[in-house]
Amino acid sequence: MNHTAQLTVFGGAGEHGRACFHLQTKSLSLLLDCGAKKSGGGEYPLLSPGKIAGLCAVFLSHAHEDHAMAIPLLYKLGYRGKVWATRATMQKLPQYFSAWEQYAGGHGSLPYERRHIAQIRFACMEDTVSPGNWTELFPGLSVLWGKSGHTLGAIWLMLDMEGKCIFFSGDMSTEGRLLAADAPLARTTPAGSAASAEPVCDLAIVEAAYGPDDEDQQAKLTRLAQSARFILTKQGWLLLPVPFIGRGQDLLVWASESFPQTLLLAEEDLVVTLQQMLACPEWLRPGAAAAINRVLTSPSLRVIQNARERKKAMSGQPGGIILTGDGMLQTTAARWYYRQIQNHADSGVIFTGHLAAGSPGYRLWNSPAKSAAGCKVDVTHYKVHQGLNDVRQLLQRLPSRHAVFFHTGKAAADALCRTLSPECAGSLHSLIPGDTLNF
Repeated sequence: MNHTAQLTVFGGAGEHGRACFHLQTKSLSLLLDCGAKKSGGGEYPLLSPGKIAGLCAVFLSHAHEDHAMAIPLLYKLGYRGKVWATRATMQKLPQYFSAWEQYAGGHGSLPYERRHIAQIRFACMEDTVSPGNWTELFPGLSVLWGKSGHTLGAIWLMLDMEGKCIFFSGDMSTEGRLLAADAPLARTTPAGSAASAEPVCDLAIVEAAYGPDDEDQQAKLTRLAQSARFILTKQGWLLLPVPFIGRGQDLLVWASESFPQTLLLAEEDLVVTLQQMLACPEWLRPGAAAAINRVLTSPSLRVIQNARERKKAMSGQPGGIILTGDGMLQTTAARWYYRQIQNHADSGVIFTGHLAAGSPGYRLWNSPAKSAAGCKVDVTHYKVHQGLNDVRQLLQRLPSRHAVFFHTGKAAADALCRTLSPECAGSLHSLIPGDTLNF
């Protein structure tokens, strides 16, 4: 059989981080995301300079570091085309580039310079086509996009590359508290039609961060609330380290609604992003704006801007909930909060997302001493990615001849393939960086 398209994994499959996928058809070459991984001083995609020179386009699903922080490296390697992204993603990227420079600089150096960031040429998705509508970007390349629900500005993509239909999920979440998510549609499955048992995509590149975990959001929130209540009833401090964009805003609203009388300390960057969401109503679920306004006007909320306010807010208080804008305890502020409570048996830290190997959060969670006298340490994921049932439903909606899982470890991807293969008409693939797939 003669194949006319090829996927090359530059990063992201079989691992967490550095998502980067190269697609090649007879005369078109493009890239989906170009991220870095927080490991050591940073790990970057296995970019091929020869392929970079021939790219016609780069698509960016969202601004998170594991999807975007290697984009300047493309320009260092000679790319001069555009990066297609939403306006919200474009607006957030400078903040992420600045934070990544600090991180990488603290561990060595960046593989690119600031001038390469300045060279990035953006094309705004909304200025070209509205979500849910196909448009031709180049001869032989058409695109459709929709909101993925993962973070402000995050999208999924459907591509028609010279007759090959390709779906890229980006990072997806349909169970978030604030952000809307659009149901993916292929050209052959218009809105309102029933899902087809026959393949409608040639290739689906599907985020599956939670692997075989099939627990839904409500079950996770129930466990999180139980753990929080155990700490708060003893007048302890509950530290929730969260990313400053995405999961952090959801959990800030959740904490305020679940414990409305409890003192709530939130770092300023979390609250600023929450305020910014009000200016983007098209990205929000119904009722989300009202929920955000209730939090912002809550008498229990204290917005922390600096070290002096941090110390004052905790001084003499019987306890409360702290949200700090780093999910792995890597920032100075996050580590300061932890030091204040680490020896208090009635207080606790709950991590709600991925902990990169070697990060302070990872070391704390895996420390043999974490169960000794001192604050409690636990992990309860808040879903901003897909688990087993989410992936199953997506593949049922978009039957594909080939599906590749990413944003999860190799063992978890293998488990997904074993579980879902009997249910799928197409082939499921567990790949690693450097692998290729003809389709």
